[in-house]
Amino acid sequence: MRNQKETAAESQTVKDGSRFPWAGELPVTEVSNQGNAMIGILTTVPVNGYGGATFRSVTIQPDGTWTATGEEEPVIIPLLK
Repeated sequence: MRNQKETAAESQTVKDGSRFPWAGELPVTEVSNQGNAMIGILTTVPVNGYGGATFRSVTIQPDGTWTATGEEEPVIIPLLK
C-alpha cells in the first residue's frame, strides 16, 4: 500500500496536466467489455456533472508525457449515485 505522501504527489502530477506519474505502456487489466475503451481528457464538461460532454483522445509517450489529439468526440457522463 502506498503512503499518503506518494499518493498526494501522484495526484498533483496528474492534476497539473503535464505528466502522468508513470511512463511507458499502460498496465494490462483483466477487465472484459463488449465495446471499445479509450483514454481521453474531457474538453467540455457537463454543467451538472453529468450529461453531454466532449473529449479528445490522449496519446501517452514513453517518457510519461501526454498530448490530447484528434477531433473532439461527444460522450455522455452518467449520473452516479
